[in-house]
Amino acid sequence: AHISKVSIWFGTANTVTPLHYDSYNNFFVQIAGFKYVVMFPQHESEQLYPIVDSKYASQGNISAVDIRNPDLSEYPLYPTAVVYRLLVKPSDTLFIPKGTWHFVQSLTPSLSLNFFWSIKSSD
Repeated sequence: AHISKVSIWFGTANTVTPLHYDSYNNFFVQIAGFKYVVMFPQHESEQLYPIVDSKYASQGNISAVDIRNPDLSEYPLYPTAVVYRLLVKPSDTLFIPKGTWHFVQSLTPSLSLNFFWSIKSSD
């Protein structure tokens, strides 16, 4: 495994990271505070309506659905997606495989770390 990037996230209560996926495996470590995490398996992409024609979402890794208030007339497949909802507390470590859709909301002021990594072939 090769660590590609380490990020530190410090924010206030109600800070939101919209529904998206990352191109690397991710160990998400909660240091302080609490976060609400919603995850969808990669195979649920069609139900999550990836944005593909935006200069801010050119990779197709950001969902058009606001999962806090989804417009079901615009995104009718969204309720059929398999979903996992989690509360992340201090000292928790969450593995988020690359391609897994996730939404994160801080419930309190919080501090988190991400360790993004990929598995490189040795050939």
